[in-house]
Amino acid sequence: MGRRGEMGRCAVVPSEGFLCGTGSLLIRTKGEVTADYIQKTISFPSFRKTIEDMAVGQTMPNLNVPIVSKFQIIKPPIEVQINYYKFVAQTDKSKYRQEKCIGFFQCLEKSIRQEWL
Repeated sequence: MGRRGEMGRCAVVPSEGFLCGTGSLLIRTKGEVTADYIQKTISFPSFRKTIEDMAVGQTMPNLNVPIVSKFQIIKPPIEVQINYYKFVAQTDKSKYRQEKCIGFFQCLEKSIRQEWL
């Protein structure tokens, strides 16, 4: 998770082969919670607002370990977490396909307008 600047930036990374620099915080979970669920929760707009309110610093918002340790995330049963992530993944695929179609139709519209003029 990024610890300064834009709050809520985070990603799920494999356990081997990556470094966590001073601009990042490594979050390990306790109990039955999936990394994907945590990532989606932290990135959610209302949670990002909560993080911004908790951050310290006048010029640029900063997070530290004590602040992140205070995050309170609802932990539904593991099946619900997995189903939620599957739903989000499917929604993201649908959004990507729609954006691709919109781009195609915008390009087509430009082409038709040029032909008419």
